[in-house]
Amino acid sequence: MADSATSLTISCSTDPDLAEALYDYLQLNLHVNHETYIVLETDEIFVRSSHNAIVDKNSVIDAIRSFTKSKHEYQNCQIMQFDDIITVGVPAKAGQLMENLLTCDMCNYLTPYQEQLWLHRMTHGNVMIG
Repeated sequence: MADSATSLTISCSTDPDLAEALYDYLQLNLHVNHETYIVLETDEIFVRSSHNAIVDKNSVIDAIRSFTKSKHEYQNCQIMQFDDIITVGVPAKAGQLMENLLTCDMCNYLTPYQEQLWLHRMTHGNVMIG
């Protein structure tokens, strides 16, 4: 994988608080040339260069690692890179996801919402409560 690009996207896994904290950190600690700028949009941060200047992916990833190590609430974050996209976030555990799901006893339909499960059960011709 190349170590440089003209644009990088940092996705903060639908966590705008993480994105804002990381953006503030990068503004102060990421050393880039005068042709590179950092933009925050909801839960994504864009590191872009004008005039085809190069953004060093390794220095961006190093800055993100420094951020996660320096902030207690973000120490469990994982950093994953695919091409020009860097994803930062706490990985969900499958067990945690399954605990919050309700299951139809007849067909194993899954939903996190009790009301949706009741509506679904009506499609089977009976309504079981509970």
